[in-house]
Amino acid sequence: MKLFRHRLWAMVLLCAMVFSGPTAALATEDVLATTEDTVTPEASTSVEETIDASGEETAPVEPLPPSTPDTPTPQPEEPPAASPLPPALIAEHVKYMVGFTDGTMQPSKILSRAEAVSLIHRLLADPESGTGMVPFTDIKNSDWFAEPVRALARLGMLENEPRFRPQDAITRAEFVTILVHLAPNAQGNAQFPDVPQDHWAAPSIAKAVALGWVSGFPDGTFGPERSLSRAEACAILNRITGRSGDVARAKVLLGLGLYKDVSASHWAGTTICEATVPHAASGAMASESWDGLDYDSLSFIPGTHNISGVLYAVNRYGRLIRNSVVGAYIADMEGRLTATQQHYQSSVPYISMLDGLGATVGCEPISSLMGLRAKGFATEVDPRTFLARLPYADSNPEYGFVGSPYHSDGRYSSINPRPLTAYCNTYCSGAVACADFSGASIAAVRQELLCGNLIVAYQTYWWEPIRHGKFLIDGRWQSMVANNHVRLIAGYDPTLGYFVSDPYNPNMPGQVYQYWIDAQTFETLWNQRKMGMVIR
Repeated sequence: MKLFRHRLWAMVLLCAMVFSGPTAALATEDVLATTEDTVTPEASTSVEETIDASGEETAPVEPLPPSTPDTPTPQPEEPPAASPLPPALIAEHVKYMVGFTDGTMQPSKILSRAEAVSLIHRLLADPESGTGMVPFTDIKNSDWFAEPVRALARLGMLENEPRFRPQDAITRAEFVTILVHLAPNAQGNAQFPDVPQDHWAAPSIAKAVALGWVSGFPDGTFGPERSLSRAEACAILNRITGRSGDVARAKVLLGLGLYKDVSASHWAGTTICEATVPHAASGAMASESWDGLDYDSLSFIPGTHNISGVLYAVNRYGRLIRNSVVGAYIADMEGRLTATQQHYQSSVPYISMLDGLGATVGCEPISSLMGLRAKGFATEVDPRTFLARLPYADSNPEYGFVGSPYHSDGRYSSINPRPLTAYCNTYCSGAVACADFSGASIAAVRQELLCGNLIVAYQTYWWEPIRHGKFLIDGRWQSMVANNHVRLIAGYDPTLGYFVSDPYNPNMPGQVYQYWIDAQTFETLWNQRKMGMVIR
């Protein structure tokens, strides 16, 4: 009788498994688990299967009693679902990091979690993977980083947590934990004293080290909680994508002033260029060569640049001059200058500070106005208006023109290059044609002149030796050059010296006062004062 009851109970269980809905199967799960080899994987149903597309749990359908007790016909097994492919990265060497509006890159700036995710998102082969609502409570759909976060979340690359903390600094551990989703089958056993086996990121760190994406520090530690800088993030992402950079080309770009705060000798200079300059690449990773570089999309520091003995010229708009004549030089397609001669003289429309104007101490602005007109600027502004619009100061020429350009009143009547430069650029149609050139070497002066640019040079009346006097400036008596005089320098010749357009012509009233001054005279005074403005 006991045996019969056992057999009857087994038949009841079998019928429940065959004909009941998901609820019945789940209800018997614990009981079935106690039997050996009597339940196949196909017989169990996961909780997820009870959720429909709307997100609402569906009620189980009550099963109908079978019409016959016949055994169900076996159904062919469905092939297992294919494993989702890991996120793929774009093959092209795209630009994935941008600089700041002030012309800096700030390579040491700590990277936020939102910025880090955005960098990775720009490298994804399928950047539109993220759709729908952002799955984090501290991110709005209108946030600039919402799309990158959404995409990486849908790809399973972000932790399933309520908050994302977008403004927090990302740590090395957090960064590699996101990245190892790109290589889900990777294995690793690297160990660090500051990453115990039970550390939440230990498996990810070990995989990233095995892949060659990251390494530890010289002291043997990894620094999992250490914040990541912008330059360090670029170094890691470049390794992942197999991008090494063109060292020679990066040196030129940085030498031209691609970023104000990243020199050609910066440890991450090439790394940063690789991340920020779009290009086509050829060659192996260790000897990558850039092709098809779009120079017109890059902005540099205007002027003449000597990079490892090769000259380059950047125009007033920050564009590298290529395939053009540049003063006494010819620029090739890469911007390299080749001299055609060692002589160049610019044409300058002469303006006297005396004739019909009477600006007896206005040599600085009148020399500047000649230079601007020679470059095609300020052509509609008459000299009196140009003088009237000058910035003025009570006693300090560093703030503006002291006194009046029409007469001397005992004050130090002058304006220094810095405020003069700022004023002159207001006439340059948005271009940075004028720059403070104080402190420049004679070699730099010659290069600018041979490239067809002009120098407003602070020197002395009649090329005399410098004489100093005491002047009251900002309430203090200071020693200043008493015989200060400013001229426009518009050419250079190794034999003739420097071509001068001098606005002070008392001995030649009504005449153009332009002439050559020997190199020794000019260079002696320039080296003593090193004050001036360049007009490009």
